[in-house]
Amino acid sequence: MECETVKKHRDGSDIHCILTATPFRDPDGELIGIVEDFKDITERKRTENEIRSLKQQIEFILGATKTGLDIIDEDFNIRYIDPEWQKIYGDPAGRKCYEYFTGRDQVCPSCGILRAFETKTMTSTEGILTKEGNRPVQITTIPFQNVEGEWLFAEICVDITERKKTEEERMKAQKLESLGLLAGGIAHDFNNLLTAIIGNIGFIKMNLEPGDESFSALKMAEKASLRAKDLTQQLITFSRGGEPIKKASSPSALIHESASFVLSGSNVRGDLQLPDGLAFVEVDEGQIIQVMNSILLNSVQAMPEGGTVTICGENITVGDNESTPLSQGAYVKISIEDRGHGIPPKHLTKIYDPYFTTRQKRSGLGLTTAYYILRKHGGHIQVESSQGKGTTCHIFLPASRSPLQAKAKDTLPGPSGMGKILVMDDEEILRDFTSRILTKSGYDVELSSDGVEAIQRYREAMDSGCPFDAVIMDLTVPGGMGGKETIRKLLEIDPAVKAIVSSGYSNDPIMANYAEYGFKGVVAKPYTLEELIRAIRTVMGEPLAKN
Repeated sequence: MECETVKKHRDGSDIHCILTATPFRDPDGELIGIVEDFKDITERKRTENEIRSLKQQIEFILGATKTGLDIIDEDFNIRYIDPEWQKIYGDPAGRKCYEYFTGRDQVCPSCGILRAFETKTMTSTEGILTKEGNRPVQITTIPFQNVEGEWLFAEICVDITERKKTEEERMKAQKLESLGLLAGGIAHDFNNLLTAIIGNIGFIKMNLEPGDESFSALKMAEKASLRAKDLTQQLITFSRGGEPIKKASSPSALIHESASFVLSGSNVRGDLQLPDGLAFVEVDEGQIIQVMNSILLNSVQAMPEGGTVTICGENITVGDNESTPLSQGAYVKISIEDRGHGIPPKHLTKIYDPYFTTRQKRSGLGLTTAYYILRKHGGHIQVESSQGKGTTCHIFLPASRSPLQAKAKDTLPGPSGMGKILVMDDEEILRDFTSRILTKSGYDVELSSDGVEAIQRYREAMDSGCPFDAVIMDLTVPGGMGGKETIRKLLEIDPAVKAIVSSGYSNDPIMANYAEYGFKGVVAKPYTLEELIRAIRTVMGEPLAKN
């Protein structure tokens, strides 16, 4: 039998010992006594206590609780090893630290002990614990001398898994921000062209009968243009100008709408498990439907033989001490699970990268856009996948405290309008197109190329007693006065001015919060004839005819 015990020295101090008790028997096997052997381990216990105290101090200084500690001499021999590590790596006796931890036959290239020995100062390096699931650690090496003057090195390993995840999230966000700057500029110019294309197609259709052969060809051209509009919208949503226009919405209604659209006509069935008490969410409905459409389309394509995609919803609360990029508060968690082929581990870290795709005829922007949309909403997306078993996407959206508003009935403008409209846009092709379709619809239209000219025309119209009934202003005018500054001037002239802001892209969130800047309406480029006239009639208070 062996155990630890404490004896008293003659001076009253404690002596820590290992007691080994061996039974002593006579030739007949009868127990006649016990031989006790005491091994003094006082120095070892003192060292262990010092190491334990050192570890606690280090954890306090570093603010870390998940650490490992070892002590190495200048010949790379292990003098002390954390008991938890010994359970994983085995007995270190007779082995160098680089042999023990990494299986190398020579010193590691980035060895902190070498630098600490040369400089006699604390060093810090990063490493990977291969036997612990490739866990990333920060290794702090502290040189010190023992009572004999021998140099030793305390190595403290701190788990930095969560820090690495945070750094990856930050790098991912920076990458998307950089791409967003480029994408936003491209989308702005492209949307101006699309506005002219879609608008002129609509104008020509107004002059043709639906049965005309040219009418059918124009419908096909319009459909293709609207598909291009969807692509630019994906660029806009992760550009700096793609601010969501939020309102309280029912996540169940959005899920039903998206599932009905994507799964209709496919061989994949939707299993919706949505509780009645699911909280409302504060979102841009169009953008969130875009997120769910992308994820559901991935699920359908992952199950070419058909199957079931399960969509679940639940209310959750995120605490301030949880390891998540989400802020503390209430959220709705939407989980979309398929039983497809899954995502290979080597691809799982790349799924949010712009233009990364493993499928033909896909832009590679689906999950990139989803990631950025959810960031703009204060939400998050997590993807879990197992090859051969399927993929689950978790969407987190902030719960709303605002009441759910009744959805307006879908209406279309009537065939003609009345009123005087001022159109301000720096693109001549857009001024001409807008003037043509509004004149055709019954409005009296005047044009200006920038804010200075628009202000002059507005003031002249008021002085003449024939003021404008509405103003449509482009938000961005390169080299000139744009909509943001123009509306301030117009409000000084006429506090009741009925202005509509229009843009394909902006660095400012005016499109999402137009009323805060004095606008009465908004119409995003590219817009159709119906969308433009609807916006005009809304700000002018004209009735909208039912479809």
